Amino acid sequence: MRKGQGPLRIALELRERGISQFMIDEVLVPYEDQWQQLLGEVHDAKYGAIRAESNKELAKRARFLESRGFPSEMIRRLLLD
Repeated sequence: MRKGQGPLRIALELRERGISQFMIDEVLVPYEDQWQQLLGEVHDAKYGAIRAESNKELAKRARFLESRGFPSEMIRRLLLD
């Protein structure tokens, strides 16, 4: 989380290391209310607070944030609201 990675990426890496889904959920659930804030911080660190001006730029930003492991509905909320 400190490295700017989202819940999907963290869960995937933990699963790859053999951690059970039950344990992953126990670790990630307490942070549910912080993921949207982290998503905004990761976005602003890369692109600043300036909104995307084109669909091409929106798609580029969405791909970057998805690669960091954030769910698409959170990304959509950030970029389109």
